[in-house]
Amino acid sequence: VITSYIGDREVTELTIPGELGGKPVVKLGTLSMENIDQMERVVLPDSLLEIGTQAFSHCDSLSDIQFSANLKTIGEMAFWFCESLQYPALPDSLTEIGNSAFSLSGLVSLTIPAQVTEMGTGICAPCYSLQDVTFLNSPAEVPENMFSGCRALLSVTGLDNVTLVDKNAFGGCDALSSIELPEGLERIEEEAFSGCAALEYLVLPSTLKYIGDNAFFASGLYTVTIPAGVETVGE
Repeated sequence: VITSYIGDREVTELTIPGELGGKPVVKLGTLSMENIDQMERVVLPDSLLEIGTQAFSHCDSLSDIQFSANLKTIGEMAFWFCESLQYPALPDSLTEIGNSAFSLSGLVSLTIPAQVTEMGTGICAPCYSLQDVTFLNSPAEVPENMFSGCRALLSVTGLDNVTLVDKNAFGGCDALSSIELPEGLERIEEEAFSGCAALEYLVLPSTLKYIGDNAFFASGLYTVTIPAGVETVGE
């Protein structure tokens, strides 16, 4: 495990070694690479399995990452405040993305790989430039605060198997004008679409059972039809 970086703080490109002291490098530890302000590109070895909590936080210039082909985990706030990170190509090997992993980064587009089975809360909250997201992993839920405050978000695809849209998942997504909610969706939690000012039309699936408090508060909806199977409508 690399616990800290003690090299040139003004480096613009950095290659993490695959081995140190005769042992494979498998993890970047908590805060290990934080605040390398001028680093624009980083190459991660294929030995690396985990990027730890806040590992690259506040790497303001980081725009290009060559991920390990065997990476499993991106930890909490791993790329917090990486303001230049716009189009990270997450590896197919990835299985877990932690809470707020890309919060306040410069994301414009993001694709969640097919093998991701664990997604934390607020992964992209808020990413003010984020425009489109594709889920290849067919998630069962959109996590709490997933896109909260992503005011440029226009498109979200791959939600065909979602049964739950959790609290404030799309809260404050000002530009989101349409989204397909699949048959099979059962719960829309509180404030899930609050503040979605451009969301004027929405078809609620027949499988829906629960709509939480303020689910569509301050949204742009003109009309809403509550399906017959809904058992609870919150405030």
